[in-house]
Amino acid sequence: SLDGAKFKLVVGDAQSDPKVAAAEAERLITHYNPIGMLGCYASSLSLTVSEVCERYQIPFITGSCTPDLTTRGSRYTFQLNVYCADFGIYAVNFAWEYGQQKGVPVNKLALIFEDSAWGTTCSEGVRFEAEKRGLEIVLDESYPAGLTDATPLMQKVKAMTEKINWKFVRVPASLHKLLKRRAVKEKKAIWKVILSSVAYRDEVTKR
Repeated sequence: SLDGAKFKLVVGDAQSDPKVAAAEAERLITHYNPIGMLGCYASSLSLTVSEVCERYQIPFITGSCTPDLTTRGSRYTFQLNVYCADFGIYAVNFAWEYGQQKGVPVNKLALIFEDSAWGTTCSEGVRFEAEKRGLEIVLDESYPAGLTDATPLMQKVKAMTEKINWKFVRVPASLHKLLKRRAVKEKKAIWKVILSSVAYRDEVTKR
């Protein structure tokens, strides 16, 4: 439909900072006058970039999944993914069905999530589906983006060990490794299954 037209790709670095993302979007638009924008993976970044694109009337295509991107009257923002909450819903559904198949019925959940747009909305899906299925959430805890000291969180997790048989967690790979390391150190699984929605890192699932 573009009759063989070629695109020139210009890249900006958001540096995982919503303010920087917005500034970079504006720089790219004012300097290069693009026909469209692509980005940013992280919902918190895409939210600020979409505001800039809406202001300049530049189409913005994103793979981020927070519903706020397209439910606030946006005209130039186009979302390709399902909403974040759906990931939480699917995770609880998986836990329920897998538990039924393996004879490990799901009745209590722990929920740990990053307090970003993505993590918060994912947690809403977990709560929704847990209530729908009559499951008890015995731990519902958020943590700040960029967490470096997980000790207080781990103490809460350890206190809940005997009360949980499934857990949904949206954590960075580093915290996920801490959870696994503690389980190995204590020679027992903290939970029967950890349902994780983390960054795509091989070390999360390597054995």
